[in-house]
Amino acid sequence: DTHQHVRRHAVRLAEQRAANDETLRTAILNLADDPSQRERYQTAFSLGLLPDAAERQHALYRLAQRAEQDAYLLFAVQTATKEGSLALLSRAVHDEQFSSSSNGAEFLKRLAAQIRRQDRPQDVVPLTELLVQLDDQEHPRLADLLIEFAVPADDAFSRRLRTGKLPDILQRTLQRSIETALDREQPELGRLAAVQQLALGAWDDTGDAYFQLLEPTQTLPIQVATIQSLRRRSSPDVATQLLDVWDDLSPTIRTEVIGLLMTRSMWRETLLQVLEQRRVKPSELTALQKQQLARDAGDVRWAAVDHATIDQSIDRVFKIYRAALE
Repeated sequence: DTHQHVRRHAVRLAEQRAANDETLRTAILNLADDPSQRERYQTAFSLGLLPDAAERQHALYRLAQRAEQDAYLLFAVQTATKEGSLALLSRAVHDEQFSSSSNGAEFLKRLAAQIRRQDRPQDVVPLTELLVQLDDQEHPRLADLLIEFAVPADDAFSRRLRTGKLPDILQRTLQRSIETALDREQPELGRLAAVQQLALGAWDDTGDAYFQLLEPTQTLPIQVATIQSLRRRSSPDVATQLLDVWDDLSPTIRTEVIGLLMTRSMWRETLLQVLEQRRVKPSELTALQKQQLARDAGDVRWAAVDHATIDQSIDRVFKIYRAALE
């Protein structure tokens, strides 16, 4: 039919019967090239009801290629992929034109996240083989995929994957990322990507690089990207070491650091301690951040932090409020 709404409803009616009807199945597969974006969206969901087969994967891939930054269509394709996620990932990453596009990069990220959530033991060997192959090719998307699959390193999926050749691949990729991130002669866009890839290494291996990237002589985008990259970290040393260099940070980066520290309870506790020591001023926090810290600290402790003056020690103010409540 020439009317897109009619075609869309026809697909909905046909999808329940298509698994056992080759004519209906072929008709649905062909709609992956439909000119209507809404029709392609419906087709993606309908393909999810068909048996997993090469022609279904091919149709889903064509839909992904035509998504053009349509997050809803990419979600529909991702939902329909099911057990074929790894095969589709392999196809997409080997398509140089598609994988180098922003749309392709987003699709690869979504598929990688889905494979990790599915956590199927049978995917580990073929996935490792794919990553080894990409390493041999020095594929530009390798580091992005490693971040999705191997970070954080402490869950079951990542532990299974970090065997065989993968630790060596991770180390080589991390070293390239550190070198690129610190090289001020490199284009800033490449450096920004490399900063995010520092998450591939342990804190002990990357901490020095992070703090070199926070030096005042670095550009503001590099410093902001460095703080954002630290959101993937969970070490208590992150908060301690950031606050140790507090006086060297610009006002903009201080704001970013506080936002980062508010994301984890153990980092908030460290922030509370330096507030009590007057190394950070309460005035540098937003009202919402103060509310969160007040909930963590309790009313008495937070009141001592928030209202203490230079002439009154924290301990003295704390005792005054404590005595008033007793």
